Amino acid sequence: MKKALIIISIIAVASGIFYYLKYFYASDKVNLWDLVPKNAIGVYETEQPIKIWNSLLELPVWKNLSSIPAINDVNENLVQLDSITGSSGNMEKLFRDRPILISLHKISNTDFGLTFYFALNSGDKRKILSTILDHFKNLQQFKFDIRKYEDFSINELMNDDGEVEFTFIEYKGHFIGSFTSFLIDDVVRNISEGFQANFRTISSEIFNAQPIEMDEGNLYLNVAKIPDLFRNFSSGEQRQDYDDYLKWFTGATYYDISFENNRIFFNGSTKIPENTNEYYLSTFYNQSPQNIEAIYYLPNRTATFISYTYEDFTNWRKAVDIYWEKNFPEALEKKTQLLKKYDIYERDFYGWIGNEIGLATLQTIDLEHPDKLLLIKSKDYSESVKALDDLIMAANDLNSDTLLYEDYSGKRIKKIAIEEFPGSMLGDEFRGFENSYYTDLGSYIVIGNSFEVIKHLLNEIEEENTWGKSLKFNQYFDNVQKRANVNYFINFSNSWNAFFASLNEEWKPFFKNFDRQFKHFELLSFQFSNINNNFYTSAAIQHRSETSVITTPSEFFRDQLVVTDYPIVTKPYIFRSHLDRSLEVMFQDSGGQLYFISNNGQVLWKKQVGAKIKSDIYQVDYYKNGKLQYLFASDSNFYIYDRLGNILGDFPVQLEHPVDLDFLNRIDYANSREYRFLLCDTSGDIYLTDKTGKELEGWMPNSSGGKNLVPPFHVRIGGRDCMISIRADGMINMYTRRSEMYDSFPVNLNSKLSESIFMQRGSDFDRSRIHLINDLGEVFKVSLNGNIVEKLQLFKPDPESRFKIVPDALNNTYVISRLDFNNVSVLDQKGETIFEKELLYTDDLEVQFYNFSAGNEVYVFVDAQQGFTYLYDGNGDLINMQPVESGFKIGLLYSEVNNKYKMYSCYGNQFSVLSFYKK
Repeated sequence: MKKALIIISIIAVASGIFYYLKYFYASDKVNLWDLVPKNAIGVYETEQPIKIWNSLLELPVWKNLSSIPAINDVNENLVQLDSITGSSGNMEKLFRDRPILISLHKISNTDFGLTFYFALNSGDKRKILSTILDHFKNLQQFKFDIRKYEDFSINELMNDDGEVEFTFIEYKGHFIGSFTSFLIDDVVRNISEGFQANFRTISSEIFNAQPIEMDEGNLYLNVAKIPDLFRNFSSGEQRQDYDDYLKWFTGATYYDISFENNRIFFNGSTKIPENTNEYYLSTFYNQSPQNIEAIYYLPNRTATFISYTYEDFTNWRKAVDIYWEKNFPEALEKKTQLLKKYDIYERDFYGWIGNEIGLATLQTIDLEHPDKLLLIKSKDYSESVKALDDLIMAANDLNSDTLLYEDYSGKRIKKIAIEEFPGSMLGDEFRGFENSYYTDLGSYIVIGNSFEVIKHLLNEIEEENTWGKSLKFNQYFDNVQKRANVNYFINFSNSWNAFFASLNEEWKPFFKNFDRQFKHFELLSFQFSNINNNFYTSAAIQHRSETSVITTPSEFFRDQLVVTDYPIVTKPYIFRSHLDRSLEVMFQDSGGQLYFISNNGQVLWKKQVGAKIKSDIYQVDYYKNGKLQYLFASDSNFYIYDRLGNILGDFPVQLEHPVDLDFLNRIDYANSREYRFLLCDTSGDIYLTDKTGKELEGWMPNSSGGKNLVPPFHVRIGGRDCMISIRADGMINMYTRRSEMYDSFPVNLNSKLSESIFMQRGSDFDRSRIHLINDLGEVFKVSLNGNIVEKLQLFKPDPESRFKIVPDALNNTYVISRLDFNNVSVLDQKGETIFEKELLYTDDLEVQFYNFSAGNEVYVFVDAQQGFTYLYDGNGDLINMQPVESGFKIGLLYSEVNNKYKMYSCYGNQFSVLSFYKK
């Protein structure tokens, strides 16, 4: 464990006192702040550390982090120190009346250190220190030494191996100590140079701010040095990304800190010299903050969101150009070349842009090429469309391209074939758009780096899966600024994978071992607001109000029970009603009856289908009127029932060619409700029909050549439709809509595959990959260009080991399950073990994965052979006290409103809804 993490709290100051040597000077004329060297990244100041520490102990954040042994040791050390001093409030007396300071410094490429400063201004304090010192002087495992540096006597505490554990000096009645010896040398040099260039002098503008009394301390930051701290944690290839933007963003910043239940607030100010173009924040001079509104459109998959607001976009961008000219002339040149190349008159092009722009980076499986969305407030819809369409035409004419667009959910999405268009126009923080695609959201123009990410956004808005509809986010947003010039929001759950991937090898083990604790941090924001050319600055951290750390298995409560006429033969299918968006459930029993269950457990109807359902059940809007129906297939027909239990007039439909159906899939190319149905029989023949069941040309049938592994499916990438068929023997076919085989297909993996895959949709065919696995433990990633881009051999401990890809319920990511006789292992995508469990041997075990958020994962083991289901959290801890009876895959939902889970299961002739809370 790194010492820096042990001493990151106030107690480290007291720990330094253990080794204080009594050299007293008569004068106390030096200000404590003068002692802090200029290389400090930041300084924490408080006058009541013990009171603050005791307040911290009551917060959910402490109850969570205290499960990390090194952090919990901090409090135990404080208790021990209090005992040494007599347990009568002496620790509080030691630090009263005068502030103490803790400064943070970079000490290596992967580590940082702290220095502690406080005054000795009374006999009582010296007496308390003497008591502590006398106690530790009697311990045999340490020895004291004194070395000379620039005429100063520097005291060092060393262990039995001669390693320096703590270094300290006393200067004119002030104690200065550090666990890093050369940081005290920095203090000595600062003193010897007459305090000419210390932290206070280089950050003088922020010391005029008036701190709020009775708070939890003050934090002073040299923002230009924040990249030094980030680089300590990040891998080499990530380090450069932090430099430019933060280094030149602003100067010094002051924060006042306060605690409130599950939130920590930082409120203060940032001062930068007027009439300067050195800092990016200075571009917002004379630009009052505006309402932050784009944030309400963001999909729940958003990881980070940065936005800017201003009164006048044109004037703000002029200020940015001046800033670029001084600090980043290459950025200004890049924009100038773009304007010249496409004959853009800048002032006209800017004319339609309103008072807000924002960039969202989404959680994605491809960490190197994440999905991104740029939202731009539009002052005039028609002008914005004209400006962008003119740009598209200029780009197409120059590149001899044709207009590429897709219609989806009533919106037209058009391609802007200009590489890094947002980054060239707005700066490098907006890069990540190899090509750009745009549509409108009414008052906003949205630009994505693929067709798919814009379609995802439209779907999430339609399904109300956005930050604006999230209770958790709205509760958080109620406590931060609604109007600010610069806003940076981080959803830590969605950012976790990217954050972990960016860590260097020194820090990865620590965050891996304690990822559960860190994943309980939910949201983080930084905001800057221009008020009379002074910048009000704020930050906020939200932690889960309940830690969700399981100490004992949870108790399940039965909310609903439906007894059927015959044993149930399908899993429960959960849908949202088009009437009130309440949850409704469908399943079938062995007598052929289809059941439709209301949100309160009432059987709304049951209908005799007369055949066993072989496909999944899909929701469709057959008549395009917002009223939803239910589609499924038997072995020879497919059916559509409405919500009242009536079968639609022309259904059931039987194909012209009598077949033994194996799979059914629903296709909606443009989310326009012009459905196509993709069917496959047991021999591998594939049929495509219109919504009435009429077989389409080229698909009567199209033979894939063998039994299919999964239902044939459709993806649209870069405006091209792909019908993908994957055979159990490892043959991958990809067809056009007219059933013609794509170039480079079929792809033959020459391997018997497990019956689960993951489809990774990228911005083009090369970045779109099919993930597959076989029972040998070989993972294949096949691009839609037909290339095997990666092949990974997982550890196979037993010749009989069996592997499966397990996508999460929303198909955003996946894990891998491995069954070894009576042992089940859950692996990440690189094959590293997440956890493993011993279970009684079974040939019929299904693993399900619910990724509700980082730190809120649920893994479900369904043993259909025994009729038992086990639920585990992300660390492999059992959730349910007793196995739940279930013969099929379950449905699981989570409510962030009350931290409650609802489990839908079918077993025998019973359908149950169970609820539980993770403790």
